Amino acid sequence: MSKQSEFFLYLIERYAEYKGTSADKVLDEWKRKNVIKLIYDMYDIYHCERLENAYDDIDDIIRSADKKTAKKNGAKNNSAKKDCAENRTDKISAKNDSAEME
Repeated sequence: MSKQSEFFLYLIERYAEYKGTSADKVLDEWKRKNVIKLIYDMYDIYHCERLENAYDDIDDIIRSADKKTAKKNGAKNNSAKKDCAENRTDKISAKNDSAEME
């Protein structure tokens, strides 16, 4: 196992301790937020500084991932709202057209 991989496992375990949770839950969260590779690739910085600095950085990475997800979901919600509004407009137009025919 490479030193980078060993350190990554160590970091997950210590970060889980810091958060008062399990390493499995931390890893699951990182997977969901798609940040594992980013954190793994920060080895050159994290292994030579205080772990608390890495924790702060990881918290920032997770917050950033949350914001991106919220923006992405917001765009989906806005699109869904737009579709609903268009459907309502179509229904109203159809009602008006049928009323004019009567």
